[in-house]
Amino acid sequence: MNYQALSHLSRITNRGRSRILLPLLVTAATLSTTSANDIRGIRVVSESHNELKLSISYHYSGNFGSEVFMGVEMANDGSSSRHFSYRPARLHSGSSTATVILSTTNAAPQVFSTNQLKIKMYVGGRYSIVEELIPHQKNWRRFPLISIPIPHPTPLPDPAPSPAPLEDRLSFDNSCLRIVAEAGGRYLLTDGRSRMKVFPNRGEAEQALRIIRHYRFNSRGFVGRPGPSLEYWLKDDRAPVGSLPGEDAIRFNPRRLEVKHVQGSWKIVEGNCFLISFPNQAEATEALDVIRRYGFTHLCYVGRPNPSMTYLRR
Repeated sequence: MNYQALSHLSRITNRGRSRILLPLLVTAATLSTTSANDIRGIRVVSESHNELKLSISYHYSGNFGSEVFMGVEMANDGSSSRHFSYRPARLHSGSSTATVILSTTNAAPQVFSTNQLKIKMYVGGRYSIVEELIPHQKNWRRFPLISIPIPHPTPLPDPAPSPAPLEDRLSFDNSCLRIVAEAGGRYLLTDGRSRMKVFPNRGEAEQALRIIRHYRFNSRGFVGRPGPSLEYWLKDDRAPVGSLPGEDAIRFNPRRLEVKHVQGSWKIVEGNCFLISFPNQAEATEALDVIRRYGFTHLCYVGRPNPSMTYLRR
């Protein structure tokens, strides 16, 4: 059975709080309206004994902070409505067309010919009845039934940032750093309040102080204490950037790093090369998180093969 979709459309004009209805008769294929959010045309695409396919042209100018769908429901509450279902169509911003398929489970075509159908637009789980289709002999008549204005969804606020993972970090004033000679030929790096690091000789202590001042480190982080398996230095809570002449550095790709158990210990590896060893998997995993969090790309040393200080930079 072929249906000619006719529409009796009321154009709505707002003057303050009053609403003026202007009747207008047009065909569904040529519907046009100035409403910001509305249905502009309804066309029967196909019909079988248990399925009706509607093509619904619409305009939606809201943003998509909320999901928006087009759907249909029965206007009557008769027994046939229990056997009625539809597949909703997701809408897109702007002018477009949605295809909604109505189905019956009892192969009863009279469901479509004896019941009114309400076309609805669902916005963020709430709906506004937009149009009502009434079967009338061999024609579908379309009447406005705008009971609730379709809202413009309020933009969703940006999600709150995830709380920063707890880090074992100490801040210091790099302008107060100095080197103090100790017994046994060792040298202490201190800020006047704490024993920051001890070096086996003055050369490595002075090199470490030069590095800290060059990158302007003002905090130091640890993974595992006492006896940290990783230490890292930051400037204003960020990774240091740049380089220093004569720096002993190994470059790596943080996206290729993995935690693996190799030769009896946990290691951060890049391919077949390992960077750092750890006493357990937890510290290795935490260290990898730190490296990726700050975007480190270089592991640097003071003194090798047994470095007295390590640091990471970009």
